[in-house]
Amino acid sequence: MGTAIPLSNARRALVAVLEYSRKIPTIPVSRALNLSALVQARNRSAYSISWTAIFIRAYGIVSSRFPELRRSWISWPRPYLYEHPYSQCTVAVERDWGGEKVVLKAQIREPESATLIEIHKQLRDFQSADVWSVREFRDSLRFGSLPTWLQRLILWHRLDISGARRVRDFGTFGMSNYGMLGAEAMHPIGPQTTVMTLSPIRPNGDLNVKLVYDHRVLDGSFVARCLTNLDEVLHDVILAEFVQGAREAA
Repeated sequence: MGTAIPLSNARRALVAVLEYSRKIPTIPVSRALNLSALVQARNRSAYSISWTAIFIRAYGIVSSRFPELRRSWISWPRPYLYEHPYSQCTVAVERDWGGEKVVLKAQIREPESATLIEIHKQLRDFQSADVWSVREFRDSLRFGSLPTWLQRLILWHRLDISGARRVRDFGTFGMSNYGMLGAEAMHPIGPQTTVMTLSPIRPNGDLNVKLVYDHRVLDGSFVARCLTNLDEVLHDVILAEFVQGAREAA
C-alpha cells in the first residue's frame, strides 16, 4: 500500500496560484541569443553576478522602454488594462521548509533602477534569510493554510479588482530560471503578464530566452520585438556596467 502525504502550506499556495494561472491564455515566444562578450566580462568581474540577476535587470530596462510590458488584465467590474508606473519582478525561489524543498515567491521592485550588485544581493538574501523573515514568504505560507474556497476568493480580490494591488502582490513580470541546473522550462505559467525563463548557457554564450505572455494584453509580434530589444540591452547597457565595474575595481 502507498502512503497518503498531506499537502504542505507552501504546496497548497502554489497549487492555488497555478489553478488561477492556467485559465490565462498564454503563449511562449523564444529567441536565441549569443552572449559571448557578456560571458567573458562576467567571468572577469570581481562579483559572481547570477544570470538571473542579469536578466531581471535587463528586462526591467526593456519594460521601462515599453510600457505595454507593465500592463495587466483587470476583469472587474468590466475588463480593462492597467499600466503600472514601474516594473516589479516576482521571482521563484526554492527553499527548504518543513522538511521539504518548496517554491516561494519573492519580489524585486524597480529592477530598471537598481544595480546588478543590488539585485544579486537581494536574490542571495532570498536564498539564505530565515524563511519567516521574508514578507512574501510569510504571506505565501499563511495563504497556503487557508481553506480552498477562501484562497480563490482572495486571489480574485488580489488579481481581478485593482491593478495596483495585483502588481503589489504578484508583480508586472515573473522570473523562473533553473538553467543553472541544466534544464529549461518549456511553458512556465504565472498570473503576471509575462514570465521569463532561460535555457542553460553554453560556454560559447549561446542560450534561449523565453517569454510566456498573456495574449489578452500583448501580441506575439510585439513580444518578439521586445526580445530583440532585450538582446540589445544585454549587449549595450549590461555589458557596459560590467566593463565599468572592472575599471572601478582596477
